[in-house]
Amino acid sequence: MAQASGNGSMVALGACFHRAKYMIKQILADAQANDGLWIAAINSPKDVTVAGDNKLIDMLFSLAQERKIFVAKLKVTCAFHTPLMDLCEQEFRALAKLAFTDGLRTPVVRAMSTVDIGWLNREMDEDYCWDNIRQPVLFGKAVDDIVKERGPEGVVFLEISPHPVLQAYINHCGGKAFSLVRRPNPKVPAKNTGEYHQLLEGIGSLISAGFKAINFAQLCATPDGRQDFIQSKLPEYPYNRSKCWSESAADRSMRLREKRRPLASTMFRLNSDTHPDLAGHVIFDRPIFPASG
Repeated sequence: MAQASGNGSMVALGACFHRAKYMIKQILADAQANDGLWIAAINSPKDVTVAGDNKLIDMLFSLAQERKIFVAKLKVTCAFHTPLMDLCEQEFRALAKLAFTDGLRTPVVRAMSTVDIGWLNREMDEDYCWDNIRQPVLFGKAVDDIVKERGPEGVVFLEISPHPVLQAYINHCGGKAFSLVRRPNPKVPAKNTGEYHQLLEGIGSLISAGFKAINFAQLCATPDGRQDFIQSKLPEYPYNRSKCWSESAADRSMRLREKRRPLASTMFRLNSDTHPDLAGHVIFDRPIFPASG
């Protein structure tokens, strides 16, 4: 990657794919350039990442600010997922090919590709690795496909990263995301709980969301494999915090009817005319009978 260092920069843009394409076209026209800006990632229906030449990225940054569109520069020194990475291809492929000499190229679990559309159906070889560097990242498409297949309530996304940067993108795609690792925040020392507690918090979030495939025997065993702990039985359902009410028509009628006021009974009539001493106990035109009475 050092070969491409300084060749460009990247920005996160709070705009849909088509609006971003229109802004790129406008920047290239103003700069009288044929290319130099590309959409490097489609993160959600509302967010993309754009990469390209440093000067053109600066122009895009200014244009987004003028139009009150969210924009943030990424802390990278390369224009990843663009043709500007092509000068690394030959050496990268040579090094990557050496890493796959053991033949372990087939995924052992099903993987949704952010390069190809749909579930990954090819080997994770040097070609696939290079495509991950050179081609746009279809992150939003991958998340959307999973949500549509499993349903919004049937899938939970666990983000393992130093900063939950993808949570907002997942939420925009209709998914539910939790973060497992967070870097310390010097502004909020109380939240810097450390990786041990963050791991437990992440597991707790998964359990409360209904995920049942956590192997507690493996998680809680000692390094030598001893399982000297007692596992409490947990509910086998997600905690649904929505309110629900079940009652008969008669119960509903009793619940909603006007509440009785014992001291306002028709058989117990007092007022300040019949009992002048109550003149100081009239509230909202109703006499209040004192408890001492």
